[in-house]
Amino acid sequence: MNTALQSTVSRPTSTVTCMTVPSVLINNNSSQVFTAAASDSIAHNSYTHLNHLLGGPEDFDGNSFGVPWLLNAIRGKPLVVSLVGLPGRGKTIIATKLKRFLLWNKICCEVFHLSNYRRLIAPEFNEHVINEPLKTGEEELRKQCFHMLFEDVDSFFSEGTHAFSVNAAVNGTDGVNKGEVEDVPFLQNVRGNVAIFDFANTQRSHRRELFDFCSSRDYDLFFIETITYDLNLIQLYIKGIELTNPDYLNMSREDAVLKFENHFRDYADSYQTLDDQVEEDIAFLKIFDGGSRCLVHNMHGYMQSKMVYYLMTLHFARQPIYITRHGEAYNNTLGIIGGDSELTARGFKYADAFASYINNLPELKNFSSSIMDHGGQPGVQVWASTLKRTQQTASRVHAPVLCWNALTELDAGQFDGKSYEYIEKNHPQDALHRREDKFRYRYPDGESYDDLVTRLEPVIMELERTRSTIVIVCHQGVMRCLMAYLLDRDFDELPYLDVPLHHLYKITPHACGYEVEDIDFNIPSNEYIRSKERKKSSVVQPPKVEPNYSY
Repeated sequence: MNTALQSTVSRPTSTVTCMTVPSVLINNNSSQVFTAAASDSIAHNSYTHLNHLLGGPEDFDGNSFGVPWLLNAIRGKPLVVSLVGLPGRGKTIIATKLKRFLLWNKICCEVFHLSNYRRLIAPEFNEHVINEPLKTGEEELRKQCFHMLFEDVDSFFSEGTHAFSVNAAVNGTDGVNKGEVEDVPFLQNVRGNVAIFDFANTQRSHRRELFDFCSSRDYDLFFIETITYDLNLIQLYIKGIELTNPDYLNMSREDAVLKFENHFRDYADSYQTLDDQVEEDIAFLKIFDGGSRCLVHNMHGYMQSKMVYYLMTLHFARQPIYITRHGEAYNNTLGIIGGDSELTARGFKYADAFASYINNLPELKNFSSSIMDHGGQPGVQVWASTLKRTQQTASRVHAPVLCWNALTELDAGQFDGKSYEYIEKNHPQDALHRREDKFRYRYPDGESYDDLVTRLEPVIMELERTRSTIVIVCHQGVMRCLMAYLLDRDFDELPYLDVPLHHLYKITPHACGYEVEDIDFNIPSNEYIRSKERKKSSVVQPPKVEPNYSY
């Protein structure tokens, strides 16, 4: 487990845990529903090849599933997105980020790692033979892997998925040890929209084979090639490979790097980059050096445009993100929803402690010389809402403060300035609807968490784009949404994430997930607690299962 850097400020105490991105799928609130019983073909066709590897159930209950008719019409045909590139060039990072972004936009997608199929069929074979077959037996192995992959993709698009992902196998000592997968209630059978293939695809003949498969099924196909010359980026991509990739488990760092270099040469000798002259009928995006330059060819449709827009804003630096709520405000102590109240004495005490911590960050110690270190962006940026309590909390930090209307708290509409007891007494139906579906419940003339997710998309796009260290001072609902995105929590869990006052969360991205640190400033608050609230979900949890990455 990685260990977070010790804070230079003595007052706060911190709890650190390393996590990986969990497998999640969005079960949309659909007006067009397709239903299949457990006795139908779902139980026999949906990812049956990987059930043995993953230790998942052989069948599952048939539930209603579908996508909203309007979004389905916009999305068009099922889309296969295939990564292209040499090992250690960030393919898995792109696949993981893209999946998280699409799920956040309520687009059902899944990542398929070819190496999982290879480990299932013949775990004794080295990974490189899947891409560069050397013998007849190895060519046959490659064909078997692709055949199983194509069957699973057909099942995903036609029938949906059940509550595990092909990248969620438990890593044991042999790299393929089976284990239980977390049972998340909202993981139900949802027809797939986007399948992401995470493997090298470095030969034109293999890309043509994939093109023919998609054409025969009437699937759209889009390639994403990542080309990296920057040695620092390459080192960033392969950092911790001996801890996260089953092919390198139980190796020293030196042995893992040596094996990786041999693995790289196996691919490099036969590498054929995407060419808009030779492969003019193929749609693709080329990303050079983590987004410093991009080339788009033959792109078409809403889905491909949305993905390209997102991917062209990405950067792959690993600077941390700090997120906190404002200090305690008067309405917090009274249980009043919304409003624009000022900080209490305890709230100002937290603002002082928070500012002391942020002002001692290395990125701020030499602020004047760090202005141009991040492509013209300051080394640290503070983002806050336009309300008094966030402005007062951020005012003591010695860094530029950017005010976002989008970071304003969830709009309670007619109930703004009211208490939850008032709603329970005078509007019992609203209170009931909110308890039944807190994520989708919309306040009269106000917003729901679902609306808030949409409102925060510009913030998330800028968060992915900026190369500065970002410090966000916001509100409970907004913080839950941002934490759910960054930590890849599902929408049903989002409204119950526990984000108490006077805690600062440091989130550091990694190739295999993230590290989250809870910095407790030990300043008490008198925040009103609702007795009927469902038990909250911690944003700091024990380490989850490491996914199988193909790199």
